[in-house]
Amino acid sequence: MADTREDMEQALKSRGLLPKSIARKKSFELKLTGGNKAGTTDFLVFTGELISLLESGMGILEAVSILCGDGEETEIGHDLNQVRKMIQAGTAFSDACGYFPQTFDTLFIAALKTGEQSGEMVRPLQAYYAHLERRIELKRKVVQALTYPIFLVITFTVILILMFVFVVPNFTGLYDDLSAEMPALTVWLLNAVENLPFVLAISVILLLAAVLGIKRVHAHPGGRVRLDRFKSHIPLFGSSYLLLTYWQFIQSLASLLRGGGNLVQAVRIARDVTGNHDFADKVDKVVHRISQGESLSAALGHETTIPARSLRMIAVGEESSNLVTMLESVSTYFDRQLDDRVKRLTSLIEPIIMLAIGLVVGVVIVALYLPVFGMINVIG
Repeated sequence: MADTREDMEQALKSRGLLPKSIARKKSFELKLTGGNKAGTTDFLVFTGELISLLESGMGILEAVSILCGDGEETEIGHDLNQVRKMIQAGTAFSDACGYFPQTFDTLFIAALKTGEQSGEMVRPLQAYYAHLERRIELKRKVVQALTYPIFLVITFTVILILMFVFVVPNFTGLYDDLSAEMPALTVWLLNAVENLPFVLAISVILLLAAVLGIKRVHAHPGGRVRLDRFKSHIPLFGSSYLLLTYWQFIQSLASLLRGGGNLVQAVRIARDVTGNHDFADKVDKVVHRISQGESLSAALGHETTIPARSLRMIAVGEESSNLVTMLESVSTYFDRQLDDRVKRLTSLIEPIIMLAIGLVVGVVIVALYLPVFGMINVIG
């Protein structure tokens, strides 16, 4: 690998490649939406096709060339074509993929390296494929669970906009002609609508300031650790965030070891996959303990907050020389726990949103009609 951007550009040009852009490779993070191509269904299909071609006895270069011809017009296909040219120039498949981190993630490249070192490429890729399937399924579940709450929030926002833009101004003109004193709630609502552009501008400025502040904090390693630690303590969502981190780590570790990877190296790679910098700092200490001869379960127990029940299962796997199978069982347990947690959160969020919609709309209606009720009482 090149040490600088200039070295990278020169290395690519020497292979007859013209890179669109060159950026420093970042550690892979699992994001539920967007991000790395490896989190998409298209990449799952690509990996499955690659495995099928390799199982048929085809060589790496020939298999990649066939896959390039199937989808060169896509971004994955474009990068794969660059990989094909680099392989033809003598670069290893894993090293070539490493030049395109936005398409080929850390686990995929690790699976390739394991296959290249062992001479058996299919088994590590099959383990990666199983991991990717579960990852995409988790993303699908979360998106499906959040669809209705998001729809409710959008509906709520549209209702408020319609009321403030079309309904409330009509009452403002009506009440301006009255000399009677308005209720405090009505005065507050009418003033809020009258100053709505100013309120929206201030809200946007505060939102942008918050986003920029978070980005600035995230730009520093210590800030990223503090942010991820804060996420784990958010009421209702913090425990789910930690559960997601544990699932990503254990599932990635099982996938790497199933493919034939080394334990210490697998732990390092699985650490980066979580995207949780606070947890990653703790795993660094786990790696040190393992390097000193401590077992995986004991090291995790000393440095992380992974539940004791899961650690006992891992310890049993180590004692019975069946670590990978036990890690997969722990991963399945976390997967089910996460699925249940998402369902419970969704069932809790929906009534809260409905209640908020009812309260806000009710307050607006009461504020608008309080003067009318007052006039009726006066006339009566």
